[in-house]
Amino acid sequence: MSAQTNKRIIQQYLADLIGKPKPREILDRYISDLDLELKRHIEVFEASFPCYQFEAKEIIAEDDMISVSFVFKGIHKQEFNGFPATNRTVSIPGFISYHMENGKIVAHDMVVDTLFLMQQLGVVPEIA
Repeated sequence: MSAQTNKRIIQQYLADLIGKPKPREILDRYISDLDLELKRHIEVFEASFPCYQFEAKEIIAEDDMISVSFVFKGIHKQEFNGFPATNRTVSIPGFISYHMENGKIVAHDMVVDTLFLMQQLGVVPEIA
């Protein structure tokens, strides 16, 4: 598929997930079973930060790679990584690159500021 077709698929994937419940059937529509890690990641974050937002700042497409700079926003409603719900709102910048084959995500690489997330949850002290 062309870079622009893959970009449109990712844009639709994000539109179908942002701020909404993320059931497995929606994940299966866009993510191949070759990337079960991404499916598990989404399910963990959806459980802890229900209906979280994923604001795409920039989407760049080249061949079968789609890169997205984003801001993750959510309210910590359930346990996350062993930390009980804080009901705090978090806003975390990040970057994800999707590898596409036959119209589905088959692999990804993601970078987020986990320390900043933990600071916003109040479980790690802020650095002065």
